[in-house]
Amino acid sequence: MSKSNMMNEQELDAFFRTVTRREQFYLNHPGMPSPSYDNLEHRQIDGRDVLCFCLPLLKEAEILIRKDSRFTDVPHYIHTNLNMNFIYSGQCHYMINSLPVSLQKGDVVIFDRNVVRRKLYAGENDIVVNISMNNEFFNNSFLRRIGEQSIISSFMIHVLSESDSHNHFMVFHARDN
Repeated sequence: MSKSNMMNEQELDAFFRTVTRREQFYLNHPGMPSPSYDNLEHRQIDGRDVLCFCLPLLKEAEILIRKDSRFTDVPHYIHTNLNMNFIYSGQCHYMINSLPVSLQKGDVVIFDRNVVRRKLYAGENDIVVNISMNNEFFNNSFLRRIGEQSIISSFMIHVLSESDSHNHFMVFHARDN
């Protein structure tokens, strides 16, 4: 990428703060869930109706990066892939496996696939960058590079396992680090 094609910090910030078409829908229809939820698979997990976010583009790409929509909340849902959220600005409040988790600017949460969570209302300054990785993204050579005894490698080994239990998540309160 040439230097002229690179985005500086101010341009990136302006990009993240621009109201998207979906965000405009939420501003125009306060409290209304996204019409796209009707097209998603629904699963019953622990007695709850849970939306299943299956990202078909992850079959072609190893990583997808996007901004989560603001001005709404998201009912109980799962991702079928490994998912990481970075709080770019403001805050984000989740219910993860029925536990309240509050994140602030600079924090990161990594979700195993199929972790049931609910995202509470995100306001104008609450900008979350969502990084979705296909399930083949992490391989044995990656795990060897991050070390066998680290908490991250232990988490990734579990993520890659064939276990039926994929309900783990890791929170990093990085803030200014």
